[in-house]
Amino acid sequence: MALRPIWIAAIAGAAAAAWAMPSALDTATRAAADRGTLATALALEATASPPLPTLAKGSAIPARDPATAAAMLQRRLRMAATQGGLLVERAATLPPPGTGTVAVEIAVSGSEKAVIAYADALARARPVAAFFDWEIAAIDQANVRLSGSVVAAWR
Repeated sequence: MALRPIWIAAIAGAAAAAWAMPSALDTATRAAADRGTLATALALEATASPPLPTLAKGSAIPARDPATAAAMLQRRLRMAATQGGLLVERAATLPPPGTGTVAVEIAVSGSEKAVIAYADALARARPVAAFFDWEIAAIDQANVRLSGSVVAAWR
């Protein structure tokens, strides 16, 4: 019995499929594993809290909670102002601008030289605190008012 051309084509097709099948299955298995790894990584990323930035030792306010840290920052700002001969017009805790930070709204007034020295001392002191929005306005010919929001990190 002679083989018909259709059978020859069928046998050749089956041989080609058998030769290509392991490679295709291997590719499909790797793709499924990659999808699983990616899904796991995305799920972990979605549930994980963002990493806190690294601060040098002594740069953050040492406190057990944000309320204590905000009170410590407010006390520090008040003490520095009164030591510099400034009048503290307003000091209030603000909602934290981010994780691991506290913010205080403050307004101080006095001579221009004393107010500038106060802002400079605040920027140079440890733990680090900085005005993230501020305004200096003249009150009269001899005095100015510095008002703004001060932010600091806490641990």
